[in-house]
Amino acid sequence: REVPCFCRAPREAKSKRMRIGIPIFDLVSTLHFTGVERYTYNLVSNMTRLNRQDDFFIYHRFHQDPGRFGGFKTRRVIHRLYPKQMRSIAFKMDRIKILHLPVYFENIPYLVRGKNILTIQDLVPLFKPEWSMEGLPDYFSKLKREIGKIDIFIANSEHTKRDIMEHLGAPENKIKVVHLAADERYRPTSCASEIKDKYGLNSFILFVGTLEPRKNIPN
Repeated sequence: REVPCFCRAPREAKSKRMRIGIPIFDLVSTLHFTGVERYTYNLVSNMTRLNRQDDFFIYHRFHQDPGRFGGFKTRRVIHRLYPKQMRSIAFKMDRIKILHLPVYFENIPYLVRGKNILTIQDLVPLFKPEWSMEGLPDYFSKLKREIGKIDIFIANSEHTKRDIMEHLGAPENKIKVVHLAADERYRPTSCASEIKDKYGLNSFILFVGTLEPRKNIPN
């Protein structure tokens, strides 16, 4: 069910249901299903499936087709004028108590009064800005100044956790390591020997990500 952000969520009797917001402003793509987009989609899919006690709200731009996220409870956010303020208004009107940012969004000053969670996959833009999208290194510099506004950081490895502590200055007690999991469709197979015979391989590693310098595939 999709509701514009200017439609206030109906008042309910006192409820113990938690209202959780997940913005996907820069994740919806009709051409590519990136790693971060897949992470967010699987996160939302499994949280809404396993957690029936709470309410989840997915936020995207007003003019944007939510794409694969259309099956969830989405909110269109007017984004052409004052986008950061409109995000804040949308969160407030929906009475969001937990906001989970699954990727780098420039909305750190416009969070919720409850708990704010930020997932950081890696800090490659800081170390190798030439390998990253334009603007990402500046984002991390800004994030470093706003570090106190995030309640919990989610890192996908101990290495990323150490980087967040060392380069962003986040305290260790605010960082939780949550390793990425394989989709349930991925499981051990018996066809590895057939693949080795077909291509004349002694051993192999199957890589299905994008071929970019930051992936360090040659090494």
